Amino acid sequence: MNLRNPKTIMFAAFVSVCSSGAAFADCAADLTKLDSLLKGTTLTAKSKNDLDAVRLKAADLLKAHDDKGCSTMITDAIAKAGVKM
Repeated sequence: MNLRNPKTIMFAAFVSVCSSGAAFADCAADLTKLDSLLKGTTLTAKSKNDLDAVRLKAADLLKAHDDKGCSTMITDAIAKAGVKM
């Protein structure tokens, strides 16, 4: 095997590893954040009920292996509740 330009090969490997790792959303971590938010902060009854409903829907999306949709749903619901994470 003749490597004429090892910098190019290293750059291509670096780009492929970085792009594949950034494409995944972590639904399980977002569900953990949502659970701690529901337990730890003082929310209005409406916000708490809304976030609890989102938690149930997100758990279903997690079972369906839709991490991106799950993560998006959780972050949108947290923002709508007015809580900063």
